[in-house]
Amino acid sequence: MGVLDRYTVIKTEDEKFPYELHGPRGARYALMRNVPNPHMLFAVNARSFTASSTAQRLGWFTDKDGTLKALGR
Repeated sequence: MGVLDRYTVIKTEDEKFPYELHGPRGARYALMRNVPNPHMLFAVNARSFTASSTAQRLGWFTDKDGTLKALGR
């Protein structure tokens, strides 16, 4: 089971935070674009807007080909 299988992916209209991940127990993470590499995204805790250890364990994501994919750590 991959990272994206455990979370509901929500597409947003925000260019800086184009996706949200919602966990089954209420966790929420916003995927933020990396400025030097805009096709790369990383998770930040959407409840407190910090890079929690859980968000760091989620690793990197990409939507370079139009589909969100987890790249891992």
